[in-house]
Amino acid sequence: MSYIIELINISKSFSNTNVFSDVTIKIPQNIICVLTGKNGSGKTTLLRIIAGILLPDTGTVLVNNLDTKKYRNKIKTFIGLVTNQEHYLYPQLTILENLKFLSRIYQRDIKEISWYIDHLSINRFLTTKFCFCSSGIKHRVAILASLIHQPQILLIDELTKSVDYETATKIYELIKLLVNKNRMTILFVSHNISEIKSLAQYHLNIEDNKVVVK
Repeated sequence: MSYIIELINISKSFSNTNVFSDVTIKIPQNIICVLTGKNGSGKTTLLRIIAGILLPDTGTVLVNNLDTKKYRNKIKTFIGLVTNQEHYLYPQLTILENLKFLSRIYQRDIKEISWYIDHLSINRFLTTKFCFCSSGIKHRVAILASLIHQPQILLIDELTKSVDYETATKIYELIKLLVNKNRMTILFVSHNISEIKSLAQYHLNIEDNKVVVK
């Protein structure tokens, strides 16, 4: 089995709070993986460590066999990250202006994500400033933005946060398509039992400062 993400004996603390202690996990390539755990257990922290935004205090993180401590910039080209903090989206720009701006940065044609825009029903909001969008729309736009550079890995903090049932269904369809057609690896955080059961091919759970395969 081929592994695209490997955490080897990593530990992470903030001030006097220990988040992870000697964690070793491997995530296979081209699967849908869910990450669960209690509130405050470190789920978002783990995503940020994998993305190279945070570095572990000890241990090694490999993405595509590259060490995040040595190849942070290279690894960013492999990963799309969706969190609750969309710092890369400008509040005073419209959705379309934000997507065009990111397309120029990544030297991509925005037409490459036109199907995603249509599938997630964003078309009628394209001229709306990002700051005026609802939380559900912002989440959809963040997913779109994370796909512009055609990453190999997609990390999503709360897969269907703030979206209605119809939109959640469309996101599930998109996730399956990205894995089955685009050969992507997807790791998402969820507290939703039904989506965990219906989507997850691999299940990681954080408990007692460890990450275990369920």
